[in-house]
Amino acid sequence: MKKQYKDSEFSLTINEIQILINACDNMRDRMIVESLYYPALRRFEVCDLCIENIDFNRGRIEVLGKGNKLSPIPVGSLYPQYIANLKHFIGNKRMGFIFLSNRGRKLEISRINQILAKIGEKANIKNPNPHKKHINPHIFRHSQARHLKNRRFQIEFVQKYLRHTKRETTADTYGTLSIDEMENLAIENDQVNTQRMLR
Repeated sequence: MKKQYKDSEFSLTINEIQILINACDNMRDRMIVESLYYPALRRFEVCDLCIENIDFNRGRIEVLGKGNKLSPIPVGSLYPQYIANLKHFIGNKRMGFIFLSNRGRKLEISRINQILAKIGEKANIKNPNPHKKHINPHIFRHSQARHLKNRRFQIEFVQKYLRHTKRETTADTYGTLSIDEMENLAIENDQVNTQRMLR
C-alpha cells in the first residue's frame, strides 16, 4: 500500500532555496523564484503582479489573490533585500506587469513551471515530495510557512502573510511534521533526557 503524502509534509531548506536562486540564468527568473518564496506568492499572483502593486517606501506588496481579494504583504519588514532586488529589476518602469515573456507579453502560468523545472535540474535539487517530479511553485509557499514557524512567528502572522482565509489551512501548511522532522525531534528529545540522567 502506497503512503499518501500531504504536500505540507515537504519543504525546501533555506540553503536549497538559495542554491535555486543562484542557479537562475537571468534576473527575471531569479526574481520569479524570489517572489514565490519571500512574499510566498502563488504562481498566478506572480503572473498578475504589477508595478503599481508595489509600495517601495513601505516595503509592501499588494496582491489580488483568491476570490479577487486585495491583500497587502509586509515583505520588506522581513526581507528588505527582496524589495531592493525587485526595485533594481523593475528599473525606471512605472506601470505594467513585472514579469514578461521573452516576447514582451504577460507571462503565462505554465511558463513558471517550465522555468522551475529547468532551474531545479541545473541546481540538481529535486522536489522533496517523492510523488512530484520537478520543483513546483507551491513548494516555496510551504517552505516559507515552515521557515516562519521555525522563526517562532505566531500562526496568525503566518495566516495573514500567506493570505489564508481559514486558520485550518494555515495550521495544515504550518504545522504538519515530516517523518524526517519527527525522527530528528525524537533524537533531540532522547539526547536531552540522556543528559539529564547523567547529571
